[in-house]
Formats: sequence, structure tokens, C-alpha cells
Amino acid sequence: MRVTEERLKKIHKNNIRMKYLSDKYREKRYHAMSAEINMSGMPSRIGGKDNAMGDIDEAVDIETEYRALFYENELLLKEARRYIAQFPDPILQMVLELKYINGMDEWDISLEAGIRYKTIISILRTHWNNIF
Repeated sequence: MRVTEERLKKIHKNNIRMKYLSDKYREKRYHAMSAEINMSGMPSRIGGKDNAMGDIDEAVDIETEYRALFYENELLLKEARRYIAQFPDPILQMVLELKYINGMDEWDISLEAGIRYKTIISILRTHWNNIF
């Protein structure tokens, strides 16, 4: 499969989604396992029904989605690293890795690499214009 900028951007998008799912999973698991919840399915003392099984079902769905994103990201990372390694210029390699694998924006890359912001923009624009 041909490496495109969108495929490389997908790595960072997946990482953001996985972080969200991880937080939501912890919340659901904590709520489902909370000692204050009546696990019988019967109305609780405060007049409502517990929804522990719903939380567990949602946690399983979240875990399934997380695993799918994780495996997709592993493949994308391998593909991205092979793609980046093919370029002989270490500056280009560093900029591409910081941008697409680490998910940094251009300002952060310029601070990390010690390269002017406009140069980072120029490197990325030139790279993608010359590749495609």
C-alpha cells in the first residue's frame, strides 16, 4: 500500500482515540465494580435500578474497539518507520518522525529540533509536493 500523508496522520488520530477509549474504559470498569452498586439487577435502595451489566457490556465494546485500533496502529507504525527510513536526509527523517509518529505540531518540532518554524513548514510542504 502506498504511504500518504493521511495514512501517517491516522497514527496520531488513533492514539488520541485510544487515549479516550482507555479513559472511558477505566470509568466504566470502576463504575461497574463500585461497592455501592447492587449487582442483583433489582431496584436499589435509592429507588433506581443499577446498570452494572450495561457498564460491563460497554467496557467490553470499548476494549474491542481499542484492540482493533491498537493493531491497526502497530501496522501503520511499521509502515511509517519503513517509509521514513528510506530517506537519506536525517533532518527530513527527524521532522517526519516527530510530526507523524510522535504527533507533534510544527511549533513543537521546531523547538525540539532547533529548526525554525517556517523551515519545518517548508520541509513538510516540499516533501509531500515532491512525493506525490
